[in-house]
Amino acid sequence: MARHVALLRAINVGSGRKVPMADLRVLLEAAGATDVATYVQSGNVALSSRKAPATLERELTAAVTERFGFPIEVLVRTRAELAAVAADDPFDGVASDPTKHLIMFSREPLDGDHVARAVPDDLGDERWAVRGRELHLWLPGGAGRSNLAAALSDRRLKIVATARNRRTVEKLLRLLGD
Repeated sequence: MARHVALLRAINVGSGRKVPMADLRVLLEAAGATDVATYVQSGNVALSSRKAPATLERELTAAVTERFGFPIEVLVRTRAELAAVAADDPFDGVASDPTKHLIMFSREPLDGDHVARAVPDDLGDERWAVRGRELHLWLPGGAGRSNLAAALSDRRLKIVATARNRRTVEKLLRLLGD
């Protein structure tokens, strides 16, 4: 049985999008996942499943949307895929704070030219890089005040995606085990 990470988009960020992690774990186990564990309250789930990642992604998106009553996108990566994302770090030696290195996980492969057209002219110390279905952002001043983060949001790029910082990705890898 393969280990996967399921990343839920935009939950527990406003009063109308609450998803208790205990309820989420029960729901995922009822949907056939095993060894389910969550990390923090922002929709990070490690689980085991025999299903293909794309099938798991579709089924979990439908299940959590139905259960919690509002649209919730779920993105799934295998443990191997998540490990590859962590290993292929475009900011190795530059990103000194893992909480300011964001990785945006997209449902589909990203078009670097499409992303480049959205990048503001003056990046300052901020950086970006596309790696397959992931968009890496180095935001030394933080995401909250970043013009780059705002310009490259999933809504502006018109993609289905969710972001996690590098520290969270590392914690998820440990949660997934070997």
